[in-house]
Amino acid sequence: MEYPKRKKIKGHESFDNVIGAFCTNLINIVNNIKPEEMTNGKVFLCAISRKTPRLLDMVKPQLSSIWDKLYIFTEIALPFIKWSDIKTIILMDDAIYFGSTFSYYYNLIKSYNDNINIIPICCVKASEASLSFENNLKASIQPRVYGHYFVKSLAECFCEEYTPFEIEFPALVIELPYNSPQDISNFYAELYNRTKKTYKITAIEIDQDGRGCFEFGWNIGSTGELRKIRFYIRGNRLTISSITAYDISQEDLDGTIEWRNIECQKIWNLVKNDISTLYDDRGKDNAYYRVLCIWYNYICSILAFLEKRNILDDALNKIFGMTEFSFSVKHNTLEQVIGTKNAAEAYSIINNMLSEDLVEKKGAIFVSTVHKLREQELLPSKFEYEDYYYAMQKKYIAQCQGNLEEELTSLIYLQCVMIDKMNRDFIVLDNERLKYGHTFSSIKNVLTLYSKAPRQQDFLKIHAWVDKYIDRATIVPQYITVNTENNGKIWVRAMRSGENEHDFIGNWCRFYLYYLNKLTIHIGYNKLDKRLFENLISWVFDKYQLGNYCEENIFIKYKDSSFQLCTTIDNEDVSITERMEKLFLIKITDDYISTNKDLLDQELKEGLVLPNTITNQITQSLISLVNWNNKFEDSFPAFLFLNLYFKEHVDAPKSKQKQNSIKLSDKVKKLINFMIEEKLVLSDNISHMMDSLYTCYLRNQYNQISLQKNLQEIPKEEDALKAEVQDHDSKLLASDSIAFLNMLSDIIVTKDLSKAKEDIEGNPLLSPVKTMIDECKGNKNAKAIMLLDKLLNSEIIYELFDR
Repeated sequence: MEYPKRKKIKGHESFDNVIGAFCTNLINIVNNIKPEEMTNGKVFLCAISRKTPRLLDMVKPQLSSIWDKLYIFTEIALPFIKWSDIKTIILMDDAIYFGSTFSYYYNLIKSYNDNINIIPICCVKASEASLSFENNLKASIQPRVYGHYFVKSLAECFCEEYTPFEIEFPALVIELPYNSPQDISNFYAELYNRTKKTYKITAIEIDQDGRGCFEFGWNIGSTGELRKIRFYIRGNRLTISSITAYDISQEDLDGTIEWRNIECQKIWNLVKNDISTLYDDRGKDNAYYRVLCIWYNYICSILAFLEKRNILDDALNKIFGMTEFSFSVKHNTLEQVIGTKNAAEAYSIINNMLSEDLVEKKGAIFVSTVHKLREQELLPSKFEYEDYYYAMQKKYIAQCQGNLEEELTSLIYLQCVMIDKMNRDFIVLDNERLKYGHTFSSIKNVLTLYSKAPRQQDFLKIHAWVDKYIDRATIVPQYITVNTENNGKIWVRAMRSGENEHDFIGNWCRFYLYYLNKLTIHIGYNKLDKRLFENLISWVFDKYQLGNYCEENIFIKYKDSSFQLCTTIDNEDVSITERMEKLFLIKITDDYISTNKDLLDQELKEGLVLPNTITNQITQSLISLVNWNNKFEDSFPAFLFLNLYFKEHVDAPKSKQKQNSIKLSDKVKKLINFMIEEKLVLSDNISHMMDSLYTCYLRNQYNQISLQKNLQEIPKEEDALKAEVQDHDSKLLASDSIAFLNMLSDIIVTKDLSKAKEDIEGNPLLSPVKTMIDECKGNKNAKAIMLLDKLLNSEIIYELFDR
């Protein structure tokens, strides 16, 4: 079986420049910190998770001169720092959009030690907000849209590594003796046959180095709990991320949790005792409980892996012939969560557990009660649009008509635009605004309530979709608290919209809305002909090869009388226009398209997540076309799009491959010149006619249909003239197509209908044309236009070019 090569995504040039500038800034900061400002000879660096620790791993070779001076931890491990000993700390994030997260941790560190010198740094600040530490911030200041481009590029780089994105759960690594794409496929099939609960996150692909790559998951929990094991395969490296996230009460975290497993009890007490000692002199805060909640679920995740270990071992043995299994957790991620001292001891204990083939039985893990996942979505405490939010949620799901991909996309988009953006007017630079999100149970509940009840296989698809977009920073899982009547404050893992926009939203909705917005502004229209606009963006997509700048497979397809950008969902080709209408981003009224401002994220129409060079080229070509169009009053949109096509495909160098279609195009240029010379004010019908003609040529171009004979080589065979004709569904052979177009161009040039009538006398194939000519009334000019209108609206022209 042939396996596809992993797509190499283009467009990281300016991203690479910003990364280079960031590394230079960090090196200069570290080199300028004096030895007396360090702690035990190290520079403390707090990397705000989740992207920042991965970013540091990615640029480690560029930081080799300072790497050994750094002590890197995440904000999760803040409670394990003895702040009285710290004089200087670097606080780092990948990008600042609004600054609320960065400001929260900046102020939290100051609350631990007000005299500490905090040096803030990030790659990109794409925020208009003025921050308290603004003057000291080392960052590349960029427009807001660039921040989206940067985070998108960063997420794409991470995905190429095939490693876990989340650091809160154990990542176990094992080397496979060999690997081929077929081996990977067989391994997945074996686990699926044994469990029936595995799901694919990516396709099996070959990377740029010829290695097999694949991501998949295995749901090991019931519908009321989040327990899964994720697999990342690249070459001979298999990384397993065991993920168990139980809700747990703050009362349980404060109390004594008794683990049935002695080793688990040791590592729980190790961390609990250390953090309790550090907090003797200060009150317990959210950071204290959050890290205990994370550590609790980390241990549960180790036990979940051991519970399923035998099934995994048997599959590895059958497919790869492995008899010895040396699993170990990744030490650096453990250190980033519970600090260096605790990580060293815990690392040893956990690896001993893994090497002893200890198998845990489900249900023999805790003494404390495990709380079921909440079925209600968690909303911020200050949320001004709650009723409207639920009403729109119901409306979105109804629009999607059971299409799971579109339903899930709409849920995340709605979170982003209403909770994260609209609600900012009421919660400014307050970390409280981020305390919202879905649980797996709430997603299933919403879909069951407003759509078809999800089947078990749908649950697996939800897992696959969520896992994919967690790894792309589109979804951010987080632990937040919920107040309950019976159990007090509960810590819950919830999923909110992230900084990296969903592929479809960030790439294609932006492209569509940006171009639509620019066109309407420049020409003064508030709506455009739908088919004309779809043809235009299809042409732009093809000209600038925009499919190379994203992971999603977007293609051009001719449907409903225009070329449309489409993607495949559940084996069905769905146009971008259709999907955007379901998201209420655009309105379509009487075949005219306009933006829908009701729930439009205004940022989407402001710029593209593409390199600046490509964005500028696209914008300049649009402006040039509009300027050309302005020469001909009231002629938009037909001339705009026709000129677009002919400028590129007729006036361009003529290759032999395009010779026939170019000669055909020359005939139509006469028609255009006629329209221009007459300075016609185009009616809707004439616009439609010109659109039809333009569409025919695009269709000819994209489908690579060319006439089998040159214009001068019309076949003489009698059989070539035989065809069935039925009113407007005439099917013209290539020779008759040429005759028809010659006749059409003669009408335009001579403005004489009588000669045209003679040309078609006795030719049954063109009888519909004769009838139309006979029906024309008025002067010659009007007759010509009426004839063209009837011909092109009758779709004879479509049949012509199909040949």
